[in-house]
Amino acid sequence: MEVGTNAQNNNQPNNYANLSPRTIWGKVIVYLREHRAVALHIACGDITDVSFENDVFYINTTEEFLYELLKSEDNQKDLKQAFLNFGIQKFEIVKKEKTLPKAQEDIKKLKEFFGNLLSVE
Repeated sequence: MEVGTNAQNNNQPNNYANLSPRTIWGKVIVYLREHRAVALHIACGDITDVSFENDVFYINTTEEFLYELLKSEDNQKDLKQAFLNFGIQKFEIVKKEKTLPKAQEDIKKLKEFFGNLLSVE
């Protein structure tokens, strides 16, 4: 989502230049709490997979309910304002597919192959 299209927002400084994406995200979460977006603040606290590439801040989640919550119109407005506070003009919310850890994938394949003969403790 592109944040801010008027001249005032486009002239804001890039307050994120020397910060890691996780630090920026932490500051956004604090901003949400301070501005009484409590439900959004709590939901965002569960998100740790964030990145910043080509002037776009990416918020990644595998949880459908978090994705839908962040995409709602009211929450988009709150997030937009929070990011503008740090001079970030664009952000995207990305729904990623859940992946199993390598060991769990291997166990699943072995169970498919050996069926009831395999016992994992």
